[in-house]
Amino acid sequence: PESTMFCDIPQILWHADDSNKNVPIFSCDIHQLPIKNESKVGSIESERFLLATAGADGEIHLFGIRCLTSSSSPLPEFIQALIGHENSVNVVRFSPCGLKLASSDDRGTIAIWSVKCVEDWCDTNINPSRRSISCSTREIYDLAWSPSGNHLASGGMDKITRIWDTNRTKVVNSISDHQQCIQ
Repeated sequence: PESTMFCDIPQILWHADDSNKNVPIFSCDIHQLPIKNESKVGSIESERFLLATAGADGEIHLFGIRCLTSSSSPLPEFIQALIGHENSVNVVRFSPCGLKLASSDDRGTIAIWSVKCVEDWCDTNINPSRRSISCSTREIYDLAWSPSGNHLASGGMDKITRIWDTNRTKVVNSISDHQQCIQ
């Protein structure tokens, strides 16, 4: 006898537009969160992460992730959306210490979001502070933090790499020897 099997494909709407359709995610970054329970140091249950995604909807979404164990949910838990870009967000990067999150968009704007404690990213009652830097008139496609977290490199369609002092939001160096856009 013939049998027919029907199945549904589960869908996670990471970023959705007004009609609840998925929009592209252009970038993501992950940062390990501090261990809450010192008795579980070194166990897989102690590992928690913060995932940031950048989307075509102009938003940054933050998700909490736990390492998969038999008692945990395999799906990321949505925490909050950071809203402040007017165009598609092309890239997100956590600073090495996790207290800052840099993002950039199609208008050449870099936003530096910051919190006082890494756990504050997970608290929906705390709004991260935001500083904007007008970097370029063109899209910015990549960002990279220095190990100290005091400097940020940016690059994009204008073919210029800029090194920023993130405390003063000023360019401290620029390199314009690329022949193509920087991605």
